[in-house]
Amino acid sequence: MVKVNVYLKFNGQTEEAMSFYKDALKVDLAGPIVRYQDMSDKELPDEEKNLILNMGLDLGESRLMASDTKEPMHWDLIPNVTINLNPKSREEADRLFAALSEGGNIIYPLEDQPWGDYFGHFRDKFGVAWDVMVND
Repeated sequence: MVKVNVYLKFNGQTEEAMSFYKDALKVDLAGPIVRYQDMSDKELPDEEKNLILNMGLDLGESRLMASDTKEPMHWDLIPNVTINLNPKSREEADRLFAALSEGGNIIYPLEDQPWGDYFGHFRDKFGVAWDVMVND
């Protein structure tokens, strides 16, 4: 079986976003923060030196990773993915939903659903889509 991790791309907001996720998810950084200036022997423009090349958060057996993009790597930065969290309790679902959706756009509040799960969906303040779902 292949392990799947999520890798997010941001336009200069990686450190802010990952710090927000770290606090909301109550997890630790996975290794060092690597900046573009750490990997280049060339002189970089000042606006690129502190951009994040790679950083991650450990989420149990998974890892949430992210980096800032820079030319010519400016791919479409509109996320076309939803991160799905499956906490073990409704209380943890409520906490995660409130913390991660702060400043974002709640699309479906956490509620009991016809299919039997406790489910909610939102886009966070960085535009990333999240589902929080407890399988009762």
